[in-house]
Amino acid sequence: MTMNFKSHTQREVAGVVLFALLLPTVVFATPPLPPRDLEDKLCVHIDEFSAKMTERLANQDAKYQTRVTERTIKLTEQRAKREQQLAEQRTKWDANRDANLAKLDTRATTDAQKTAVAAFKTAITNAISLRRAAVDSALNAFKTGVDQAVAGRKTAMNSAVVIFKSSVNAALVKAKASCTFGVAAKTLRDTLAADLGAARTKLQGDIKAAEKVGTTLETLRATRKAAVEKAHADFKVALEKAKAALKTVLG
Repeated sequence: MTMNFKSHTQREVAGVVLFALLLPTVVFATPPLPPRDLEDKLCVHIDEFSAKMTERLANQDAKYQTRVTERTIKLTEQRAKREQQLAEQRTKWDANRDANLAKLDTRATTDAQKTAVAAFKTAITNAISLRRAAVDSALNAFKTGVDQAVAGRKTAMNSAVVIFKSSVNAALVKAKASCTFGVAAKTLRDTLAADLGAARTKLQGDIKAAEKVGTTLETLRATRKAAVEKAHADFKVALEKAKAALKTVLG
């Protein structure tokens, strides 16, 4: 069995990288405050500004969640397609192997030769089954690791968005209260701008602090590569042993 594992990994990594591009910092943004020359009218428009801010955050959140869902569905479909392709390829490999093994029967004329051929077939079949199981185990471990890494990052990013939205809402409530208590317009505007800026800065920091999928993928890929290489090496040893045994009888 010869499978392009490097290509498989690159496609998997590419999918995760695309997912990582869905950073909330790209989607979420706060609408600009009124210009300085109109800051004295901020309290007059604070309810309007707050409503627009709330609506914008809701739309941005919906857009972000939609993009995440669409990307997750696409990754799932791509994975299912690759698994189907592998299954179909294995079916072809099995058919070719059976045809080649059947040719040995025509060479076996004595009972000893027929016994040797039967033993060779059994050895090859078992070796292929072991290799296939080892490869499947490596692929499944890689897939599970990728899923966990992506899910962990998604959870962290969603949490960062929730905190961001909460901070923005708190800043708006604070601004409304300041209007009620007659805080100076310039102070009100500067404070609101600072609070909104701090919320966005924290959002960026929280996302940056989230688990790096790329680093995790490198480890997963190295582990899978080692497991697959061992599976092929073990198969080669079993194959050479079976061939040597058969050769002593068939020549």
